[in-house]
Amino acid sequence: MERLDIQAPVVEKVDVLVCGGGPAGFAAAIAAARLGKKVMLIERYGCLGGVATSCLVGIWLGSYSRDGVYPVIGGIFTEIVEKMAAQGGAVRACDDPPSGTRHLGYASWHGRTVPFEYECCKRVMEQMVLQAGIKLRYFTSLLEPKVENDRIDGVFVHSANGIEYIQAQVLIDTTGDATLASRADCPTVKGREEDGLMSAPTLIFTVEDVDSAVFEDYCRSTGDVRFRAAIAEFEKHSKWPFAFKAINCCEMIRRGSFFINTGQIVGIDGTNADDITAAMVKGREQSLELMEMLKRIVPGFAHARLTQTAPMLGVRDTRRIAGQYRVTVDDVIKGVRFDDTIALSGYQWDMADPKYPTKQRMEDTVISRPYAEIPYRSLVPQKIKNLIVAGRCVSCEWDVLGLFRIMPACFAMGQAAGTAANIAVRHRVDFSDVKPAMLRQQLLEDKAILRDF
Repeated sequence: MERLDIQAPVVEKVDVLVCGGGPAGFAAAIAAARLGKKVMLIERYGCLGGVATSCLVGIWLGSYSRDGVYPVIGGIFTEIVEKMAAQGGAVRACDDPPSGTRHLGYASWHGRTVPFEYECCKRVMEQMVLQAGIKLRYFTSLLEPKVENDRIDGVFVHSANGIEYIQAQVLIDTTGDATLASRADCPTVKGREEDGLMSAPTLIFTVEDVDSAVFEDYCRSTGDVRFRAAIAEFEKHSKWPFAFKAINCCEMIRRGSFFINTGQIVGIDGTNADDITAAMVKGREQSLELMEMLKRIVPGFAHARLTQTAPMLGVRDTRRIAGQYRVTVDDVIKGVRFDDTIALSGYQWDMADPKYPTKQRMEDTVISRPYAEIPYRSLVPQKIKNLIVAGRCVSCEWDVLGLFRIMPACFAMGQAAGTAANIAVRHRVDFSDVKPAMLRQQLLEDKAILRDF
């Protein structure tokens, strides 16, 4: 072991420091800044959007109830969708069919989605952050927090400037991996309960020049929307080369343009640098091989071409905090109503088996209501008093994460975390002492959706 002793300049002193510029971090920063707090947002890449823009997941789903009848996520999420739609860079969920959307391969269980263009998303997010008066810093990575008396005084970060220190009254961990919470020694868990294994990550790639009419005709006429039958037919005479046996082709706003959310690389720990490096290399190899397979067995893809692979690996789950409350599978099945609900999700079970990526052990389990509730306590970690999290590192059982990790729910959780940060600073209280009624009232004033239906 080697030790590094270094002095770091204090470059900022803020009310709220948000670590991670994905949907949750973006919404958290906006919410806190609009309520009058001095906010800094750090992001390790060169754009906002996280999975949306750097992993090339060009669709937001779960913002409507599962039956497609009414929206369950509003507030900042609705605002950004409206801004992007006004620029022609997104389709509103209300303008997408309630089932069988072309943006998820005509699958009957998907609808009311929000497909969007990557560049429009980056631009609008950036504009909203700057207009809110937030100090934005790209290419800045979290190193270590300075913890004193169960509070974080600030964090050491690394950028092109070297190692620096940012002091903050409260902090929001929207890293996705609970990186700040973990490094502050908050209790966390990783993977599923029985063995610690995590869902396989995906390296998404984009495709142009697909014959959309041929693709649509096949999906609608056969119902083989994930090409399981086509794969089974292929296997009669050849060996299928992948661990997964389904293909998810997502058409973007522009006809003939798709992103492919299919390739899965098993045995990867998304918090291990060697693992994710190997997965990126394997993912690019896998994408090329899968592209050739698409040309062979998926109607409409015969003359398609692969245009890019994502610059970031699509990691589905890593660490989750052990929070003040853990949302359980039973809570979701029974449709439990929480007194401190701060966000809803209209999505479904979606945690693929880590060893067999095509298998979903919960897919036939009925959920009693067409949305699930996310309580405030699941965002509040144990031990550190001035830290809150938002996004897929929320406190829940592994199977529940499928409903909560989707991006619209992350926007909603982020808005709640940013709003709670304002209350914590203004009233000089710990996050565990923020009154849910006060938080919910402010969220409702800011057009979040929490009401009963």
